Amino acid sequence: MADTISAVLPLKISGRHYSENLNRCDLLFGTMRHFGLVPLLAEVLIIVPGDEREVIAHHAEAWSDFPIRIVAEDGFLDVFRQYAAMHQVRPWHRQQIIKLFSATLVSTPFFLTLDPDVMALRHFGYSDLVQDGRALLEPESRHVHPDWWQASARLLGLEPALDRPGMSVTPAILARSVCVALTERLEAKHGRAWYRVLLENYAINWTEYTLYYLVAESSGLLDQLHRVPADGAPRLLSPYQVWTKADLDRTRLAALYNTPQRDFFCVIQSNAGVGSAEIAALLAPHVPIALRPAVSVAGRRGDRLRELGGAAIRKVIGRLRRS
Repeated sequence: MADTISAVLPLKISGRHYSENLNRCDLLFGTMRHFGLVPLLAEVLIIVPGDEREVIAHHAEAWSDFPIRIVAEDGFLDVFRQYAAMHQVRPWHRQQIIKLFSATLVSTPFFLTLDPDVMALRHFGYSDLVQDGRALLEPESRHVHPDWWQASARLLGLEPALDRPGMSVTPAILARSVCVALTERLEAKHGRAWYRVLLENYAINWTEYTLYYLVAESSGLLDQLHRVPADGAPRLLSPYQVWTKADLDRTRLAALYNTPQRDFFCVIQSNAGVGSAEIAALLAPHVPIALRPAVSVAGRRGDRLRELGGAAIRKVIGRLRRS
């Protein structure tokens, strides 16, 4: 256990944006298997909606060489049911709360956060991630998403300090102790459970990592528990990532696997215009991955209208609260 790390993967397969998530997980686990990362993992917690657990567990049999534990979110965050209006519990915020709550479930001092659109790029070990008790952190300027930092700082009663360094998004390595400090600060400031504070502030763009970083920084835990990569050193995230269709360059994407890589992971956003089958075909000469037939849970009729309506309501509420 001393040289292993827990991993946390929130997973949802129903809805307009999630129908390919099981096959994207085939890519995630397939690349991790190819690069020999199974021994690195103490456990992989896959956090799922209760009504999707059976389907996901059946598909996850293809990843049985990993130490997977499937956990129904209803078992520890049944509070989601209390925020059921179309403008509440944004899926984006839901998975962020799950990642923070997972600090109470994992067995190791640090844990690796994953999403279905993440893929491994090379072999690495625990000492590549954690050195002298300090976990690798992927830096990112706060000016990339200033509204995230401002919203999180407001909830915490801290300054956003946009001129200071920040951190990037998933994959990330989080310390359980910082997550505990974060939840305690939110509860002390607002006088109620931390996850209710976050759920009730659905109209603003707080994020789990901006909240985490601000608390780590303000408490003195940032330098104690994290380190940023030196120039030229391996990073958590490859410089080439695909977040939008405009980012997609199939030659560059293939090059992530046909040439040796310095960095550990890449991200290919699920709505960037390249499907899991096409990714698997690009990787096939270098990283053979079998996409298992996956049950697709179709979105409900009117999902698009509900999303747009919910977004409009949140926008109005956000403006009213800022005025």
